Amino acid sequence: MDLISVQDLKAHLVEILKRVESGETVVVTRENMAIFEIRPIRSAEIKLGAFAGEFEIPEAAFAPLTTEEMKEWYGE
Repeated sequence: MDLISVQDLKAHLVEILKRVESGETVVVTRENMAIFEIRPIRSAEIKLGAFAGEFEIPEAAFAPLTTEEMKEWYGE
């Protein structure tokens, strides 16, 4: 895991993104304090359709909310 300053990130963004795509994690710093990390997304983390066919969403779930439901949603 490499540390890189915000300034270096801005100056070398394309190269850093290529490193992340190849599997590296980069921690971005400001004034020598870590503020965030850029890391690759592992294929196991995104599994589209993982629950396909496991349950059904009823049509009512797509119906507009009633005025009363809207009030409850917004805490009125």
